[in-house]
Amino acid sequence: MTAQTTFGRRAPAPAPAVPTRFVAAPRPSSPAPDVLRPEAEALRAEIRAGRAASADAFSDWRRRQQGRRLVAWGLSLAFMAPGALCYVFETPLPVSAGLEIMGLIAGWWLRRERKRYLKDVANWQDPTEAE
Repeated sequence: MTAQTTFGRRAPAPAPAVPTRFVAAPRPSSPAPDVLRPEAEALRAEIRAGRAASADAFSDWRRRQQGRRLVAWGLSLAFMAPGALCYVFETPLPVSAGLEIMGLIAGWWLRRERKRYLKDVANWQDPTEAE
C-alpha cells in the first residue's frame, strides 16, 4: 500500500509531545509552637495593644486632616479647565487671563499640598508615644 496522498502539499507534522511538569514532593514543615513562653506571650499582647492604639490615633489624625483634603480636592476640580469655563460663560479676555493665572497658582499650591500630605502620612508618629 502506498502512503496517503497529500496532493502536492507536505504531510502534516506529528503533534509535539506534551511536556510534563515537574512536581516536587512537599517539604515537611516544622510545626509552629502552640505554647510560647510567658515573656513572648506578654510581648505579643503588648504589640497587639500598641497596634490598635496607633491605628486609632492615625485614623483620628486623618479625620482631622479631611477638611484640608476636601478643599484641595474641590479646588483641583474647579481649576481643572479654567479656559473651558471662560468659553462657556463668554468672559472677557482680562477675566479669562486672570482665571488662567489663578489656575496656575492653584495647581502649584495643590502639588505642594499633596506632597506635604504624603510626607506627613509617611512621617506620622503617634503623639502619645512621643511623650
